[in-house]
Amino acid sequence: MAEQVFGLGINQVMAYTAIANVLLVVMLTAINIYYAGHAKRQADAAREQVNASNRQSEIAAETLSLLRQQMDQQHRTDIASVTLQLKVAVHVIEDWLKRISSEKHPQLPDEIGTLRGRGRDQPPTDAPQESGRAGSLEGSSAKGHQESEHRQIQAVRGPDTVGGNGRATALTPRIAAAHNSGA
Repeated sequence: MAEQVFGLGINQVMAYTAIANVLLVVMLTAINIYYAGHAKRQADAAREQVNASNRQSEIAAETLSLLRQQMDQQHRTDIASVTLQLKVAVHVIEDWLKRISSEKHPQLPDEIGTLRGRGRDQPPTDAPQESGRAGSLEGSSAKGHQESEHRQIQAVRGPDTVGGNGRATALTPRIAAAHNSGA
């Protein structure tokens, strides 16, 4: 009976080896089940990430679509606004042309001078002396013209724009001469 190992018989060693193999298989099966569960959780998490990415891409596509619609609408609004402003400007210019070319204002002045700060009773001191009818406003026709000019300037600009002598101080001597010679 020399068939003993570690004080055990061959059948006992085979029985213990079979038990160890069964325990080893159970332990390896448990480890495999644990890793399979862990892999399943990772796969589920990856699937959730893919779903979240898909939702984000859908939201981004919807946002981009809304932004494009908003830009198109803003573009149409801007074009309509500019078109309306141009139409109004054309209308205003046509209205100005009608007013300017009407018989009420046959001639526009070449120059308009600025008003100087002098009192009503002081004559203009910087106006050059002119000869002829434009330079002297004397006589009955000149007096009537002077009063007419005084009333027109007062009506348009107010009473402070006419000097004490009844002459318009807002007009330059050249315009006053041209205005007076045309009367």
